Amino acid sequence: MKTILSALGLSLLVFTSCGGQKKAEVDFIQDNIDNAVAQNTIQTDIIEKSGKILNPRTINKDGSISYIPIDDWCSGFFPGSMWLTYNLTGDKKWLPLAEKYTEALDSVKHLKWHHDVGFMIGCSYLNGYRLADKKEYKVGDMVKYNVSVSLKKENSVSKDVVINDTIPEGLALQSESVKVNGITDYTINTDGNKLEVKIPELKYGEKVEVNYQAKVLKSALGKTLVNKATVNGSGIHPGQAEVSVKVPKTEKTPTSTNGSGSQTTTVKTGDDFNAIPYVAGIALGAVAGVVIYLKRRKLKK
Repeated sequence: MKTILSALGLSLLVFTSCGGQKKAEVDFIQDNIDNAVAQNTIQTDIIEKSGKILNPRTINKDGSISYIPIDDWCSGFFPGSMWLTYNLTGDKKWLPLAEKYTEALDSVKHLKWHHDVGFMIGCSYLNGYRLADKKEYKVGDMVKYNVSVSLKKENSVSKDVVINDTIPEGLALQSESVKVNGITDYTINTDGNKLEVKIPELKYGEKVEVNYQAKVLKSALGKTLVNKATVNGSGIHPGQAEVSVKVPKTEKTPTSTNGSGSQTTTVKTGDDFNAIPYVAGIALGAVAGVVIYLKRRKLKK
């Protein structure tokens, strides 16, 4: 059985400019994402129509595509691109493609003569481990939540933004795991399973990321635990979204561990938790507003 392991970081250029240049930054990033989607769409269409599993690397002088064997040091780049495209767009069509081209590299784990196995596995399998959905959890698993908040309306400002999340019984919020990135002015309050993040002011062009973990307890066995997160603030209609974690009655052997015996899986509560002024606040899925996503696909063994 194959285990999708994946965790490849994506670095984006961050401009330190202000004012009107922030919109240029947003446009620059989105333009590059759109271009990547277009290029990957063309290439996957070609490969899928061929009926083969091919791994593109470069364009030859005559305009044709150079495809490489799996033992080429660049073989992990194309599967990695599939995972990042899925992550950046939230479009589910990229998920089976990412899994398919990642699993094609399964035999790479047996290579003993290659010094670039890290490139090959890191971009593909490790990225899949980070981004693949998981359906079921077991006692002791650490469930990672990620909330992203940004304003979509140009030149908008929202004051007294508050993000609340009450972790359901059966999970234990790890208060020390709560981290806020993207801004410097904020307050974190935790009380048991209650989390509150206060942001005095959020401006267009800023993106706040809140990361935290919850541990699956024995009392969760046989239950589906529903987690609700909310956002409120001036100029934002309040709302909420729900995500769920299923814990079967029979405990299963973990597919992979973080070294301490407990499994860590990212459950993204908001690839884009978009606080939009004067628009309904939160929705599960693609409805306009503050969007919360839960990725729940079980890691393959």
